[in-house]
Amino acid sequence: MKRLYIFLLGVVAVFSVSAQTIREAIKEMPDEVLPLFTKNDRLDFLDYLASNAKAEVKNRMGSMSEMTALTVDFAHIRVSEASELSLKLLQKGTERVICMVSTCQVDSMFDSEIRFYDTKWNLLDTQQFLDIPKTNDFQQLVLSAQSSDLQIVQRRFTLLPEGEKAKHVEPQVTLLKWNGMRFE
Repeated sequence: MKRLYIFLLGVVAVFSVSAQTIREAIKEMPDEVLPLFTKNDRLDFLDYLASNAKAEVKNRMGSMSEMTALTVDFAHIRVSEASELSLKLLQKGTERVICMVSTCQVDSMFDSEIRFYDTKWNLLDTQQFLDIPKTNDFQQLVLSAQSSDLQIVQRRFTLLPEGEKAKHVEPQVTLLKWNGMRFE
């Protein structure tokens, strides 16, 4: 009987870990992870979307931010006119990992930063999950809402002598897939 009880407790523990949603992760997020938003701001985002209202809040800098997408495992926030944030909940074995991509835009150039957290919002080593080449190019990272893919868009930035026209250079696009442990 004890063995059955221990087995059932283990099954419940596994399913409770895998039942976490991005909504729950956002509720539990410490202010230090996204200092631009208070806990009430984050809860307002979720409540507004749940009631089919525009999920817009005034951030700590005094400008308006809007949560534009929320699914079971994905959230997107337009932080400002020039920045955005995406969160993706990834399955890693029996655990979950939160992937957070923040992107800034200046003119037509985008630059992104990626971080990984466990479900208790402890920062994890990015290199454990992803190898991003070190270049002088601007790198835009785009998380997919529909899948566990990560797109890397590299754009070259070159200073030209005064009077010269910039040449259009196609960005280099790489699609990485989540294999259950890391993006490859």
